[in-house]
Amino acid sequence: MIRKLTLVLYLLFMLRLVSLNACGLRTAIKITGVLAGGKGKIMCLQETRWDEKIVREVQKQWRGKIFTCNVTNSVRGVAVLVPEEFGEKSKMIGKDTEGRLIIVEIEYKGEVYRIINVHCPNCRVCSVLGINHNTSSFRTLSVFSENVVTRYRKHC
Repeated sequence: MIRKLTLVLYLLFMLRLVSLNACGLRTAIKITGVLAGGKGKIMCLQETRWDEKIVREVQKQWRGKIFTCNVTNSVRGVAVLVPEEFGEKSKMIGKDTEGRLIIVEIEYKGEVYRIINVHCPNCRVCSVLGINHNTSSFRTLSVFSENVVTRYRKHC
């Protein structure tokens, strides 16, 4: 009984995140389906192909904040959707100009988490970000994220 209670409590206090390559998230039916599947979770979406009109439509259905990095007339676009319970303690701290990268910080239970959502087809993460995977900057995630934030903070 105690193990079951511990598991339930653990699941209740977990930070839940979903990452999805949407392959174009422009129709009302597809948007509704994706948002329903991500209810209560932080959603990292790639290849959204959104414009400002679609972002406004998504905002009508999503309870929380929406951070986007869009490029018009492109298959690119990334977004981080943050549920309302994290909304006040979340902020975008960086993005690129090509619709491939967005960085969001979320405070949860006194800890700050950095979410880096990247859309890089064909496993080109390092080349797009200009980082050689053999360098020391890629060996630890914390150093890697600091480098990315420093490089893309200017686009916010």
